[in-house]
Amino acid sequence: MTAAIPDAVLAENPLARAISSGSITPGDLGPLAAHLDALVASNVASTQLMTDRHHNTAVAELYTLSHQSEQEAHRLLQPFVSAHPRPSEPASGLDVYAMAYPAHIARIAVIGSPWDYPVCFRHLVHASTRCYRQLREALALTGVFTDEQLEHFAYFGHVDDAEILTIDALLATAPPAALTPALELARHLAVFEGLFWQRMLALCAPDPTD
Repeated sequence: MTAAIPDAVLAENPLARAISSGSITPGDLGPLAAHLDALVASNVASTQLMTDRHHNTAVAELYTLSHQSEQEAHRLLQPFVSAHPRPSEPASGLDVYAMAYPAHIARIAVIGSPWDYPVCFRHLVHASTRCYRQLREALALTGVFTDEQLEHFAYFGHVDDAEILTIDALLATAPPAALTPALELARHLAVFEGLFWQRMLALCAPDPTD
């Protein structure tokens, strides 16, 4: 953490725990694939807008790198998505509560200050990475998925220490008045990420009546 930006605290990934226990099986993960595909696609669009809006700021390079990272994450996700064809029934639509997570990022992209997203990223990076790492480990232990299908989870389950140092150095130059509202947004985003994983647990859980 930095002096100004504390690390978020997220509970152990509940979906990873359910997969590890066997209560959710690989065949149940269609909703996860669909929602992650939509989430990362939304983040690709959001980071592009941030890059366009803040190209003349001190954090312009960070936005460019963030956009490239989201594009790569979306590319790496496709083998997992392809393994879970999306059902055609109307009931298979995206869950509005889960999608509050990327929607909050989209809001920051549309009206946020240049410092909002870097603060959000810094606040969540360790907790979010840990959730992804837990999920990748649980998926790998099923023995069903190939390395290619798990690559997205490995990509987002890895902390780049050099990147964090760069962000810390940038945030040290931020106007102090910009950090307080940005951290408030970051805390909201942490709540929405926790909600996302809870909704994935609920949506992937087998119907007890089947």
